[in-house]
Amino acid sequence: MIGTNPFVDYRSQFKTKYFPLNIKKKTDVIVRAMKWTTMSMVLCIVLMHSSDVSGQVEINDFEINHIEYQQKYRQAIIDGDKKRQAELLEIIVKDYNAQSKWDSVYRYNNLIAEVQLELGNKERYLNAYMVNISINEILENSNSNHKEKIEEIAKYMDDLDLSNFRRGEIAVMVGKYIFYNVDRDSAIVVMDKAIAFAEMPEVDKAYALGMRTQKAAFLNGMNRNEEAINELIYVANNENFTFEPALKRWYVLDQLGELFLDIEDYRKAEEYFTKAIRLAEENNYVSSEADSKLIFGGAKIKEGKVDEGQLMINQSLEVFRSKNKYRNIVSVFTTLGESYLKKNNLNKVKSSIDSAEIYLDYVQESSIATNRTAIMINLNLLKAEYYLRSEKYEMIEPLLLEFFDDKVEKDYPSFTLRSNYLYYEMNKAKGNTSASLDYYERYIAQRDALADKNNSVRVQLIESQFNRQEQDKQIAVLDAVTKEQQKSLSTRNTALVIGGFMLAFLAGLLIGLYRLFKKNKEYQSKLEVQNMTIQNALAENKILIKEIHHRVKNNLQVISSLLSLQERKVTDENTKEALKSSKTRVETMSILHQSLYQGDEVRGIGVKKYFTDLISNLIDTYTVNDNIQTRIDIDELRIDVDSMIPIGLVANELICNALKHGLGDRENGYIAVSLKEVDDKVILSVADSGAKLSQNALKVREGSLGVKLINAFTNRLDGKLEVQTGSETKISLLIDKENINFIDE
Repeated sequence: MIGTNPFVDYRSQFKTKYFPLNIKKKTDVIVRAMKWTTMSMVLCIVLMHSSDVSGQVEINDFEINHIEYQQKYRQAIIDGDKKRQAELLEIIVKDYNAQSKWDSVYRYNNLIAEVQLELGNKERYLNAYMVNISINEILENSNSNHKEKIEEIAKYMDDLDLSNFRRGEIAVMVGKYIFYNVDRDSAIVVMDKAIAFAEMPEVDKAYALGMRTQKAAFLNGMNRNEEAINELIYVANNENFTFEPALKRWYVLDQLGELFLDIEDYRKAEEYFTKAIRLAEENNYVSSEADSKLIFGGAKIKEGKVDEGQLMINQSLEVFRSKNKYRNIVSVFTTLGESYLKKNNLNKVKSSIDSAEIYLDYVQESSIATNRTAIMINLNLLKAEYYLRSEKYEMIEPLLLEFFDDKVEKDYPSFTLRSNYLYYEMNKAKGNTSASLDYYERYIAQRDALADKNNSVRVQLIESQFNRQEQDKQIAVLDAVTKEQQKSLSTRNTALVIGGFMLAFLAGLLIGLYRLFKKNKEYQSKLEVQNMTIQNALAENKILIKEIHHRVKNNLQVISSLLSLQERKVTDENTKEALKSSKTRVETMSILHQSLYQGDEVRGIGVKKYFTDLISNLIDTYTVNDNIQTRIDIDELRIDVDSMIPIGLVANELICNALKHGLGDRENGYIAVSLKEVDDKVILSVADSGAKLSQNALKVREGSLGVKLINAFTNRLDGKLEVQTGSETKISLLIDKENINFIDE
């Protein structure tokens, strides 16, 4: 079998999570961690796959006499013996590799690559070349042209002369570069290609599982948590998973626990954390067990199970102290401080803060300080909460401002969320009502937005879809059973008719016919029960669809609220107008989904009520003068949602145009909106008594987004726009009825 998957303890070397805030930096820290992880994986691989040449040389001790071997190497150069040069270089580079002397490994690997290329051994040439790319990352060698090196190996990805293992190894390296420097979505495509190579029959199956684990790390860094979970569950359920090193199995189970915590599925998180902790205990992985208990204990505290969480945290503390893992110790004391806040024990909170700050100095001085910002953010939030409860309000704002900038706001959304809440509580306590309400509004808006980002809504929709599919299957089975029973019932009814004719001649069959009639009644009763089951399933499906429309409407309202908040903060009138227009378009769709979940029909809506709500909302948005009359003439039509969306958006643009440009600041006038069924057409008209619009007005404004939307949706409906001027300005959209999906009553 070609290829193995040497496992690196990603978590203990490179990654730290910080509860109870569940802060997860998805950019610099995680990217840096994954870079080191992949580099370490490649360095391990070279030791296991570079034996095709040097395997002919016996090496009993890696502490070799370098002067002696360098002299032998120079003699091989003089003799022109390329094969001997390669053998000696392999011995030298393995010795330096064992001593972690990366500068020397890099220098001699370059020589190996040159010699192996001359010998025609592309496999070993590429292996040495890729290791040096990874060493460049460790040494942060800015003089190396990383892009050119990646392009050099990328051209070998589809080389059929290479083993599938090597092609997969190349794909991983290229995918890693794309992920960090070009486009993350494209990197996932390349990772899928790497997995395809690794799943070829001749490649060790464990290597493919390692690639899927790496892909899951990338997906996690992109906040695509469901896909990351699916990849790791695939790994965990694979038959080869039980043959993997126990440390790798722990890592996968631990990561699944963390990912389920991210989407706030505590039941599944507990299931996987319990498995990870048990596996670490069985294999005496003390550090790994402590890592899992730190995260899981913090989650327990956040969930309100404070005593249970504190027990786990204290158990992990002893391990971290014994191994001088200062970064983790700071996280432990920060998390313990949060647990004491829940018990309102301010003395112990202060003690935890003091202990965390002592160990923070060691983190600063240690060589593993990449996550210091994340640690400080957590600690500052804990201190701010402590000062809030201690009524030392003047101490809070400097702590919150120390790290606050656009980058932190993007990378640590939980910090921004909790900062807004602390500002709200602080201003409320100081009696600053206006500022308090403003921060509370920000907090609510961001909390709702984060609820979407943690994918809980998406997971619920996926589960709903799954349930609907299961119900559809059940309904299909019930339909099949019903048809069979109807056939059976028809046969028995025929028998009853024949028996009736024979009754005059065969009185002795009366008892048999009675029994047959009784069975017929039993079948009818069963049929009624099954029909009722079908009706209940259909009703439940309808409720689920309504719930989806309700959730979509809520999410659109969140977007509308965020646009409103942004509109209040900007001063440029053009920007304010653009935000207001975007808000009306979002609310147009929101009103439609609201009509869908409030109505009896889930496929379409009543047009009259929809337009009434739409016009009312737009008038409120643009604060129209009370003297402006609104004339609405809408036929009682019921239209499918796919047709109603473009009609509603065109109506939104036309009505907004009339309110902004037609009526403007006029003291009186009118706006008239109609949707009429005329012969074979449906005609939407918007008229106003304001400024006149010429026939060529739409062409003049065709560069605006509103006109582009009107033209796009008109084309989608195969409609036609007409502009009429005179005593009023009137724009009409004419649509053939055959292009509209109507809902039958």
